[in-house]
Amino acid sequence: MDERTFDIQLRLALMDANLERFREALDRAGEPAFSARYLRQRMRLLADPLGWARKAARPLWKKALQSAACVLLACTLTLGALMAASPTVRAAVLNWLREISGSEVTYHASGGDALETPPSWRPAWLPEGWAMADNRARQARSWWTFVAKDGTKRRLTCACFDPSQGDIGTRINDAGRVRADAAVQGYAADYYEGESDSLLVWEDGDGRLFWLKTGWWVDRPELERIAESMTFYDQAQTAYEMTWVPEGYEELDRFETNGAVQLEWYREGEILTWQYVTDPLCPWELPEREPEAVTVNGLPAQYWGSQVPEDETADGNENDYEMGGATITVGTIYGTEESGVLTWTDPETNTAFRLTGNLGREDLLRMAESVTAKEIP
Repeated sequence: MDERTFDIQLRLALMDANLERFREALDRAGEPAFSARYLRQRMRLLADPLGWARKAARPLWKKALQSAACVLLACTLTLGALMAASPTVRAAVLNWLREISGSEVTYHASGGDALETPPSWRPAWLPEGWAMADNRARQARSWWTFVAKDGTKRRLTCACFDPSQGDIGTRINDAGRVRADAAVQGYAADYYEGESDSLLVWEDGDGRLFWLKTGWWVDRPELERIAESMTFYDQAQTAYEMTWVPEGYEELDRFETNGAVQLEWYREGEILTWQYVTDPLCPWELPEREPEAVTVNGLPAQYWGSQVPEDETADGNENDYEMGGATITVGTIYGTEESGVLTWTDPETNTAFRLTGNLGREDLLRMAESVTAKEIP
């Protein structure tokens, strides 16, 4: 027997001798009552001796910090689960949740009832050389479109959305190029910059979402200055209605907010649009060709004749499509450079009007002179 084997056998013999010597005492002792804490520690030691030793040697302040982090994580996960399951809890935390997927940027609304005041917000400042193009306001949103008159094709959308509006999304070319934090009117904002467009979004204290989108570039400092000027407008005391339209035109859509209206009619594939804005920030987008001076109810006005050939109007533009059991009729809206345009201003209320459509001079003038005013209660 070699030396190593002898040592092993000797150790086993001594252990057997000890067990035999104390067998009677061990039989009387029974199972020891270990504490729950000891049993947990023993299980951790047996499962991972090295990990148990490292954790046992960790300072007390590190253990406390880890416990606090675990509590914070548990609260965050609980809040996230509640927000996913309950719109009420989610709205109490944040009315709009941001989602970015590739070049798609979407803000998901909490939904629910509309706020008491309409989202009648509009910019109070724009750089020189911009003109109004559209105002497509609804009960839960106001949506203004402006265009630059310098031939650069730059466009600017200034919008405000009520939390009841629903989800709002857009595409930013190369959205990941620049995404930065910003601040507007004291609220945290998100700024996105793509290859040829940019977007500035923020939520105010009442839960409204503000949305400034540019196409073909507006500098960020200018965009932030426009955002800072966004103002609630409720000063209009007079509203207007058009009481005559040519036969065959049916009302297609009405966009209305405080001090601004856009009405659209449809006939045989063509769209006729009437708009007015009280206290306009800038002039209407108008044709570059020379206008004819006319009058509307004694007020000076400007008229541009339609440039659309007769063979492209009326029946040639109407298309019907069947979709989901419904018939969808598609018409054509020509730009200001092609359409007939009539503009005038009511100096008493500082209201600017624009009438656009492929109609003759006399029809456009008759429509304009049928406009009546009424006081807003």
